[in-house]
Order: sequence, then C-alpha cells, then structure tokens
Amino acid sequence: MKRSLLGCVVALGMSLAFGLAPDAGAQSMRHPKTGESAMVLDLPVGWTAQYNVRGHVEYYSADLTRCINFAMMVNERYASKSLVEIAAANLKEDGLPPYTHTQDGSIAGRAGEAFLSTVSYGDQKSVSTLLILVRLSPSTVASLARVTREGLTAAQEAEIDDAIRRIRFAGVK
Repeated sequence: MKRSLLGCVVALGMSLAFGLAPDAGAQSMRHPKTGESAMVLDLPVGWTAQYNVRGHVEYYSADLTRCINFAMMVNERYASKSLVEIAAANLKEDGLPPYTHTQDGSIAGRAGEAFLSTVSYGDQKSVSTLLILVRLSPSTVASLARVTREGLTAAQEAEIDDAIRRIRFAGVK
C-alpha cells in the first residue's frame, strides 16, 4: 500500500535518531502537477520539496523538524463521505494512529476540519500530524498535513504556520 503522510512522520522520526538533513529543492510546486485547478506553495527559504509516492507535495524544513504535505484529492466516493470519514480512512491508509482531537481548520481561507494524530518514539520526542481537509466540490477534497516534532521553538512554529498561510488555490472556484 502506498503511503504519503507516513513519509513525513518517518522522516521526522528518523531525524530524531540520526540527525538526517535534506538537500536543497525546487522553488515552487503544485498539486496536481498539471491541470487548471491546483494547490500551490512557493518553497520557503531553506526547505526542500518533493513529490511523494502518491504524487502529493511534501516540503521539509532544513532541520527536519517540520513537514508540510498537501494535495487535491479527487474521488467520486468522497461525495457520500464526511470529512471525518475521509480523515479516518486517510490516517489509517497512511499507517498513522487514529485522530485524537478535532477542530476547525482552513486552507487558503476555505473552511474545513482538522484532525490531530500523534506518533510517539519511545524516549524520543513525538511527531504530530494535523490533517486539515476542505471540501472543494462533492468529489474533491483539499488535504494539508502539518507534521511537526515535539519541542519546536516559537520561531519554528511561526515559520511553518507562515508557509502554510502562503498555500493558495489556482483555478479553483
């Protein structure tokens, strides 16, 4: 089974143990790669970007304490599913624990729901995933995951939140 969010969680977990650091990456990325409608983010300074195994966009901070994963997911089955059901299925498919907390969320000013899942690494710090889902049409859901290691400084929190605020939709009505 292909995983997407798990890649961010594993990378941050591995950085706890091995101090891994990414190489420099692209300037701007979008999902999907082609087509009229997309989610777009310009690469924050010092961050690395890549498309994961599902083709979703992942941005990693230079110190591997933060990751942003986003995609526009299109599936006809979403029309009959709530965001709660979609979140539970996505977290399970990605091999992450079920969410333990929900709250209001938004992507690029569009209201949605957010779901918190946390993975503990024994004596190491935990990694938290805040999965935000926004329904754009009956069969289209925008997905944004804010993945962070425990113990971030106020500056690190501000940097990831600023990057997330810069995500925009192109061609979405």
